[in-house]
Amino acid sequence: MLLRPATLPLSLGIVVAAVVIALETLVVVLLEDLSPGETFEPVYLLGILVVSMVWGLGLAVATSLVSAIALAIFDARSGGQVAPFDSENGVLVVVFLVAALCTNFIAGLARVRAFEADQRRREAEEARTGLQESRDRISVLAQQQAALRRVATGGTRRAQLRSLLDGGRAVGPRARHCQRVVVALRVRQHRRPRLGS
Repeated sequence: MLLRPATLPLSLGIVVAAVVIALETLVVVLLEDLSPGETFEPVYLLGILVVSMVWGLGLAVATSLVSAIALAIFDARSGGQVAPFDSENGVLVVVFLVAALCTNFIAGLARVRAFEADQRRREAEEARTGLQESRDRISVLAQQQAALRRVATGGTRRAQLRSLLDGGRAVGPRARHCQRVVVALRVRQHRRPRLGS
């Protein structure tokens, strides 16, 4: 399941959007004084991109609309027109809105992809930790299994020797060797200190 990335408070986003639009408008006014007749629509796209990356599509669309209105007003002002929304400015505003919405969409995709990448990184770290814990458990189990094998092998040898001896009735050099081994094992058992005594 894909979770939505956490966002900052909407009220902060509204304040940032207003400040960004005001700063962009100031930059456009200053640039128009330096280079009259040029259009500076891309300046407004920067603020839209910032708002879209941090606060998501909803506030970014509202920022796009307000930026388009500000662009139309200042474009009309620079052209000496009274009405900011005539047919010439209307085309400019529509093209700007399409570009702004595309910017919003791309920024939203980048935001979701960044969140997914972070989520995958966390999952990989958890898997690595789980793998290390599994290795540690397997190592402990292997040590326990080796200890059990040593105990079982010792018990098996004694049982084999007893079956070969068959109560001391075995004969031959192999039987005499087995009898010596059994006696040595019994002596060793009696020499071991007992726990609790």
